[in-house]
Amino acid sequence: MNRNSERILSRRSAAGDLRRDRLIPDCVRALSSGRAIAIRNPRSCHPWQHVLELLSGYLYLGARLWEDPADFSGAWNFGPESEAHLTVAEVVNRFVQAWGAGEWQDLSEPGVVHEAAALRLCCDKAANYLGWRNSLSMEQAIDMTAEWYKMFYINHGNSNIYKFCVEQIRNYTGLAASNNLSWTT
Repeated sequence: MNRNSERILSRRSAAGDLRRDRLIPDCVRALSSGRAIAIRNPRSCHPWQHVLELLSGYLYLGARLWEDPADFSGAWNFGPESEAHLTVAEVVNRFVQAWGAGEWQDLSEPGVVHEAAALRLCCDKAANYLGWRNSLSMEQAIDMTAEWYKMFYINHGNSNIYKFCVEQIRNYTGLAASNNLSWTT
């Protein structure tokens, strides 16, 4: 995995990520306890995508590497198109909407730099050589993520969460196939 991919992983709208100082898990912890979401950098703009998008890219790349290692080896970025480059505030507002209730507060301190104000990835190689692109809109990605976290917290590790994950993957791959994405053929 290259350095840019490592950075983008922290921006994923990833169901299952429960670590602290991650935007979505922090939103879930605050919203599920009735607190306002504390945001440090609401104007920071980053590429966002659901973790299934990234996995589809890496799995498709793996299949192509198996078939033709010489043509597909090297560094690859799998990221969203420009409309998925949103500010933290936009993502949080959409997540609150998907969650059904809640609010956030701006805790940014003027002059304190916590992270890059804008992050961009060049994913032209994946688009041009693999024909890979995201399947989900940002609204769909955030909705899926909110649904997963709600199910996780409702079931507290119950086996229903496994069934729910399988169903989300099935729905995701079905949507990708209906969009005629290259990796689905």
